[in-house]
Amino acid sequence: MIEIRTATADVTAAQRLLDAGTSAGSHDFWRSYAVSPLAAVLLSTAHANAGFADLATVRDVLASPASEPDGPSHPGWVSVAQRCPDPLLSSALHRATDLKPRQRDSVCLSALAAPARS
Repeated sequence: MIEIRTATADVTAAQRLLDAGTSAGSHDFWRSYAVSPLAAVLLSTAHANAGFADLATVRDVLASPASEPDGPSHPGWVSVAQRCPDPLLSSALHRATDLKPRQRDSVCLSALAAPARS
């Protein structure tokens, strides 16, 4: 679990998760694009869990296809974006749901790799 109390701390946590395990100077477009959507999922999860983001839940949400409605065991990207308390991060996750499937998969894979390393 990661403690998250503000949107600024949330974006920093998302960036650190994404940067974990990458080589110095390495830069990947989709990893960069994934920062805000990952931050939205982290913040929504933390908001629902007394300020602590549960990385297992974050992985479950990220693995949900963005265009599908909530599943029985975890919410999809759209419903998480609607519950995100920060409007900028919510908007970023909504934009990610509107990407073409291949692009959305690239964001998803980049974001999924981050919590798996923590």
